[in-house]
Amino acid sequence: MEKTLKRFPVTRKGFITWLQDHHPDVHVGYARDCSDCPFGMYLRSCIPNLYELDVSDESTSFTGETAEGEEDYIQLINPKWLVKFIQGVDGLCAKPSELTEPWPVTAKQALSILDV
Repeated sequence: MEKTLKRFPVTRKGFITWLQDHHPDVHVGYARDCSDCPFGMYLRSCIPNLYELDVSDESTSFTGETAEGEEDYIQLINPKWLVKFIQGVDGLCAKPSELTEPWPVTAKQALSILDV
């Protein structure tokens, strides 16, 4: 079953709190990684049974398991703050075209992108 939610399931405030719960130098995700970016890691912590996660500039989609144990595909339009955040994280890479290894992002860097 595929559905588009009318309301984004997590908030900017919740994401900021999650980042602040980490030591500033801890890696909270990777730049230019559609499933292990900091927001993807946060989303996984909020939604149990989440898999096949894809976070892009404009949308977030994932497959997850419902309370009834059924598989569900969900696609979300990203709010403006998240679009800006993803672009900021991906901009941390020093030559993205030559990136061969994951580019770690710290909690401090992520919070800075969110202007916190």
